[in-house]
Amino acid sequence: MKNSNGNYMPPVRHYYGPINPNEIRSSEKVRGYTTNNNTTSFNGAEKKETTSSSNYKLESKASMDINESADAFIKKFRQQLLIQRLDSIDNYHQMLARGL
Repeated sequence: MKNSNGNYMPPVRHYYGPINPNEIRSSEKVRGYTTNNNTTSFNGAEKKETTSSSNYKLESKASMDINESADAFIKKFRQQLLIQRLDSIDNYHQMLARGL
């Protein structure tokens, strides 16, 4: 979009969220937001603090599982990139062989 001077204007990014915590709609409350005494908090990010060693082991195991799955994802992604690179090089060599 051009302005009156003929220059292109950057896109406008609007903020549609509530400025005042009291303006939170009921749909946002369903998503996990709550308002108490003019404060807003997100319940989905809260973690229960426990001192039990068994719960600690479960949490550490969960984080190890996440790390392992992240490592597996990264490894698979890198393999896919390698395959794409090799295919691209192969296509390039085929193009050169055809004389294009």
